[in-house]
Amino acid sequence: GNVQFGSHACGPSDFDVQTVEPRLYLRQQFHASSANLRLPDPVTVVKLNCTTVFIKNPDELLVFWDGWFFDAARIKP
Repeated sequence: GNVQFGSHACGPSDFDVQTVEPRLYLRQQFHASSANLRLPDPVTVVKLNCTTVFIKNPDELLVFWDGWFFDAARIKP
């Protein structure tokens, strides 16, 4: 499937899903600390063609974008 963030299209992504220990994964993959990101342990990680998304819970994601981590929340109607 294709994913788009604003005007930036990621292109085709295979949505590779893994369950990981956040402290080690963030240190190895992003050279970052998980201390302030409030991720569950273990956390589900979805790899897209252009970024990585962490599933915090059914209504919240953590999105890595252009060197930053952003919280994303589902808008309830």
